[in-house]
Amino acid sequence: MTPEEIRLGLLKIEKTGLRNEIIKINSCTILNDCYKSNPVSIKAALEIFELMQSGKKIVVLGDMLGYREMSHDMHYNVGKDLAAHKIDELVTIGQEAKYMAEGARENTEIKSIIEFDTKEEATEYLKKYMKEDCSILIKGSRFLKLEYIATTLKDLEEN
Repeated sequence: MTPEEIRLGLLKIEKTGLRNEIIKINSCTILNDCYKSNPVSIKAALEIFELMQSGKKIVVLGDMLGYREMSHDMHYNVGKDLAAHKIDELVTIGQEAKYMAEGARENTEIKSIIEFDTKEEATEYLKKYMKEDCSILIKGSRFLKLEYIATTLKDLEEN
């Protein structure tokens, strides 16, 4: 293909939503990537997140569903692997995500690790960052519908 054919093809791509969606709220930038979650997609999202410049970096991770008996280890290892990234705060959502928090506590230098059972509780907590120079990555299994967080925070700005 010629460069022009490639350029024209890229212009026709339709965004699927909930994948690498950037939302600006005041000084805060949200990377809303909650279409799907697994160790590989979390790693990819974190690599993109590292490119974002801000005073504070907050990673919000929800349960990765469908791993059955491997679930605890998979979640723990995701938390452990966060050591490779500059993260100021980790917020987890769900019962399995608690193992991510454990893996991060035992293997990273993340200063603040906070666990929530529901997306509503996490959203309430994250409201305080909407006027700060920060970046927030939101990532979790589709079933959790974590886009609720970004939508609710964006709605607060508009009201």
